[in-house]
Amino acid sequence: MIKIVRTFLSLIIVLTCMISSSCSQPDDLVYLNKETAIDVDGNIYHTVTINGQVWMTENLKTTHYRNGDLINAGPINKDDNEFFDLSKEFEPKYQWPCNGQENLVPVYGRLYTWYAATDNRNLCPNGWHLPTDKEWEALRTFLIKNNYGRFDKNGNRKEASAIGIALASDSLWYGSPLSTSWDDDLIGTNFTEHNTTGFSALPAGCFFGDFVTPGYIAIWRSTSPKNAWGLEYLSTSLDSGFFDIPWTDWHSVWLDPSDGYSIRCVKDGSKPGQNGDTTLNSFVQLTLSYPNVLYSKSATFDLYFNSDGGAQILDKGICWSTSPEPNILLSTKVSYGSGKNMFSARISGLSTLTTYYVRAYATTSAGTTYSNERRITTTAIEIKMSTINASSISNISATLGGTIINGDSLEITSKGVCWSTLPNPTIDLTTKTNDGSGSVDFISQITGLNLSTIYYARAYVVSSLGTTYGNEVQFKTKISEIIKDVDGNEYQYVNIGTQTWMVENLKTTKYRDGTPIPQIQESLDWLKLTTGAYSNYQNVPTNADTYGRLYNWYAVCDSRNIAPEGWHVATVVEWRTLISYLGGIDAAIYKLKETGTTHWRSPNTGATNEYKFTALPGGFCNENLNFMSIGVIGDWWGFTQDFSSTVCYLGLFDPNSDMNLAYTGIFNITTINYRRYGMSVRCVKDE
Repeated sequence: MIKIVRTFLSLIIVLTCMISSSCSQPDDLVYLNKETAIDVDGNIYHTVTINGQVWMTENLKTTHYRNGDLINAGPINKDDNEFFDLSKEFEPKYQWPCNGQENLVPVYGRLYTWYAATDNRNLCPNGWHLPTDKEWEALRTFLIKNNYGRFDKNGNRKEASAIGIALASDSLWYGSPLSTSWDDDLIGTNFTEHNTTGFSALPAGCFFGDFVTPGYIAIWRSTSPKNAWGLEYLSTSLDSGFFDIPWTDWHSVWLDPSDGYSIRCVKDGSKPGQNGDTTLNSFVQLTLSYPNVLYSKSATFDLYFNSDGGAQILDKGICWSTSPEPNILLSTKVSYGSGKNMFSARISGLSTLTTYYVRAYATTSAGTTYSNERRITTTAIEIKMSTINASSISNISATLGGTIINGDSLEITSKGVCWSTLPNPTIDLTTKTNDGSGSVDFISQITGLNLSTIYYARAYVVSSLGTTYGNEVQFKTKISEIIKDVDGNEYQYVNIGTQTWMVENLKTTKYRDGTPIPQIQESLDWLKLTTGAYSNYQNVPTNADTYGRLYNWYAVCDSRNIAPEGWHVATVVEWRTLISYLGGIDAAIYKLKETGTTHWRSPNTGATNEYKFTALPGGFCNENLNFMSIGVIGDWWGFTQDFSSTVCYLGLFDPNSDMNLAYTGIFNITTINYRRYGMSVRCVKDE
C-alpha cells in the first residue's frame, strides 16, 4: 500500500514537471512511512518523511498529557455573541475539539493553547515533539528550493507562496474549484498538485475567543509563544507570524499564547538534509517556568527540556539582564552543567524594585538554544508571613507553623508561633514556641492547652526589621481524648454526672469482631429483615459523616456488639439516669441539643448544649425504609435487658414543630415492624 501511494505521488510530480522544465522535485527525499505514532489516548497517526524530517500527517487529537494527566477542556461559547478573552488568564492550559464539535476530531484533530503545548508533561507521543520555528522554516525552505509550488495553466511555477498546495489535503478546503484570475491561487479542490508531499494539511480553523469554522485555515503551534505556522484558503503560503489575516469577511486574529491552534508533531532526532535549512541547533527545546519564588534579591525557576532531538547537551543554565534577550556572553548567568535533566535554577544578587529578563539556555555542538523569556520585577525589602492552619488538634495540643515569604532578604534570628484565648496574640506572652532561626518554613507543636477551648494563634519571625506576624488562625481543642471504632471512625466523649457519653452518633459499618453489618438501600429488602442492618439517611453516605448511621434493632442487640471496645449501646436505664440528672425531660431537651441552626431547623430557641452532648436531628426511617424528619427529630435506641418484649427509645423534637418537645417511648417489639425502624445510636463507656 505504501508503494502504491508513493508511486501515485511520484506520478503526480512527474506529470506536473512535464509542464515545466524547471521542475526538479527529489522524490527520494519525500515519502510516506510504514511507521506510525500512538498518543496516550491510543490515537494512531501516520507519518511522512520530508527531507529527513519525519512529520505526522494528521493533527494531534490527544486529551491527555504523555504522563496520563487530563488536559483541561477549554470554554465553548454557547451563542454567537459570546467571546472568551483568555489572554488575561495565567497560563491557560486548554484543548478544544475542532469547532467545539467532538464528531470533527477524527478528521481535524484538536486545538491547543501554547501553554498546554509546551507543558513539560508533553502533548506529543513518546519519541515526538512540538516543532520549533526553525523546523517549520526548514520544511518551507526545502519546498521552495525544490519546486513544490503550484504550476499555472501555462506551465509556469507560481510564486514561492504557492507551496501550500503541495501541503494541503485534497479535500475539505473552502471554495469552489476556480481556474482564472487571482482566484486561481485559492486552495480549491481540483488541483492535481494537491498534497504532493503527503503532509495532508487540514483546515481545522482555530479558537481565539470563539471558533473559526473549519475549511478556511490551518494553523499549527510552534515552540514560540507569539508565533504559529499555517495555510489560508486565500493564500497558500506556509508562513509564520500570522498577525492580521482576514480568513473570513468579518473578523481577524492577533496571535496569542492563549489561542487554540492545531499541532503537528515531529519525530525526535529527525533532521533536515542538505536540501533544507541546516542551521537548527539539534532541535533542543526548553521551557522556563514562571518564578516559583520571587524575593527582593533573588528568584527561583524550573527548566524543562521538551526535546533535545538526540543532541548531547554540553552545558545548560540560566542567564538574566535588565535588557531583553539576555545571553551567555553576560556575566550574569549560572551554569548547571551538561545533560538534559530538568533542574531548578536560583538567581541572586538582584536589586530591589528592578525589572529583569530571564532565559534558560542549552548548548550543543551546533550552538546555543534559549528558552522562552520571563520578565520579573523584584520586590521591596520586607518579610511577609503566613500562619499554617492548626491540625492534629487534641484536647490538650495542636500542630501549627509558619511560611516565610521573602525571608532571604534579611537575617531571621528567631521564629515560632504564639497563642492565646484572646485575639491578636504577641511574643510578649509566655505561650509561644521558639523554632530556631533562618528563613526555612517551620512546624510548631503547642501543648498545655485546655480542653474544649477556642484559641487564637499567629506565626512570627524576629529580624532587624523587628517582629513580623502572620495571619491569625483560630481553632478549638477537643473535649476529650479520641476513641476509635473498628472502622477507624473517631469519637470524642464527655462526662455527665456519673456517666461517660460519646458526643457523636455511631458510624460503624462493622461489628466489634470485624464482621460487616449489611447496608440496605432498597425498601423491600429492608422490610424483610430479621437480622442486623444499617442505612444512611436517604442513602447518602455523606449524611453519615455528620449524623451517624441508622441501625435497626437487630444490629443494636446483636451479641457481636456494634459499640467500640470498652463501650456499649446506651441502655434504657442510662437514658433515664441522664434525663433525671439534667432535671427531667423538659429541661434535658435544651441541655442536650446542639446550639445554632447548622443542623437543627431554625430558630432552635433555648438550646444550650451546656454538657457538650451535641444531640443532632439525624431523623429516622420506618419499616419501609421511608426516611423522615432530618433536621427536626433525633431518635436513639435504648437497650433493654428483656429482648423479648419491649424496646425503649428517646426522641428530641424541634420546639417549633407541632409535636412535643421530647419524649421517651416504648416499642413493643413483639410487633416485628418496630424492630425494623432505623434510628441513631449513642454509646456509653463501660463501668
